[in-house]
Amino acid sequence: MIERNKMSTANRWCSYGEWDKIAGLRRVKDIRKQISGVDVWTPNILPEGVEQLLPRSSTVLDFGCGLGRNQPLLKKKFKTVKAVDIPEMVKRLKRSKKVFSGYDAVFTDLKEALRDTDVFFESVVLQHLVDAKETRKIADAVNASKVKTIVSTWNAAFDSLEGFVEKKTAMMEKFGPDWTITKFADKKSFPGIDHVVYVLTRK
Repeated sequence: MIERNKMSTANRWCSYGEWDKIAGLRRVKDIRKQISGVDVWTPNILPEGVEQLLPRSSTVLDFGCGLGRNQPLLKKKFKTVKAVDIPEMVKRLKRSKKVFSGYDAVFTDLKEALRDTDVFFESVVLQHLVDAKETRKIADAVNASKVKTIVSTWNAAFDSLEGFVEKKTAMMEKFGPDWTITKFADKKSFPGIDHVVYVLTRK
């Protein structure tokens, strides 16, 4: 049985629909509260053991960067931090000059963003994509690049929703047999919400 706080988080996402509707709110703290129920987020961290699998002095791409929540974490761990998102979200990101300028480069084209990238990092972005063709394009673009490592975070609260576990498995399989998958548990990204972090390393 799923805990109430986890279920309420999953229901919150479902009841408010797609991410762009949530991100359409003007105040950042309102967006945060709509997503997680709190308007101040704790800093993202990586579960113990993940860093050992990451290439050193590497370039990371923050896929689906949104409002830059992952930026502080990534800047501590990587030499170069790039970001990519849809044009509408990049426009919103530019409202915060400090966060926008904190990235070494910001893109709206994935293939261009993947050039000279060592690590593909995404946090609860792939889990919200519903178009199978779109996720196929993303996986193909990553596979065709020189990315060595993929870090993918999924909200475990959604495991109770019909078809979610199957979706997660299917997404990991789309990257193909050329990757070794290591699974980590993470309970610290959101208060009271468990996450699962998958690290895929190219064989």
